[in-house]
Amino acid sequence: MKAFIFSCALLAGSLSALAGNEIVVEQGTKQMVNGIGDHVEVCYAFAKGDKIIVEASSSKKLDKMVAIFYPDIIEVGRVKSAKKVSCQFVMPKEGVVVIRFVADRGGKTNVDYTIHREPANDGVKNYDTKVVWLNTLDGAFPVAANSLR
Repeated sequence: MKAFIFSCALLAGSLSALAGNEIVVEQGTKQMVNGIGDHVEVCYAFAKGDKIIVEASSSKKLDKMVAIFYPDIIEVGRVKSAKKVSCQFVMPKEGVVVIRFVADRGGKTNVDYTIHREPANDGVKNYDTKVVWLNTLDGAFPVAANSLR
């Protein structure tokens, strides 16, 4: 009996330690106003090996949610046609991810989203995920996120 209680306590401790490793990058709301095909996007930087979880719900059905790794323009996640969407992926290398929500209905659509990050290791736990797009034409980051449309 003592061994069973000890095992349960050990399991509970392990689960709480794992849950403590997940970081909420951002919770927010975006609004699309132009109807079908309109989109909004958010951008974040992540470290190689980070596990990213995106959850969103919208006031109207979304056509899709797409996660694109930049600057390589590689699609790392996609979910189609739903009011509630969830997607997870592991970062292939250090870089920026553009998460795009695309409307499937006319009129205004509100999207509430939460982005979670499970760091690849303790060394990148405090990784700065903020992205500031520079509007330059130097070839490194051409015309910011708008170039991905």
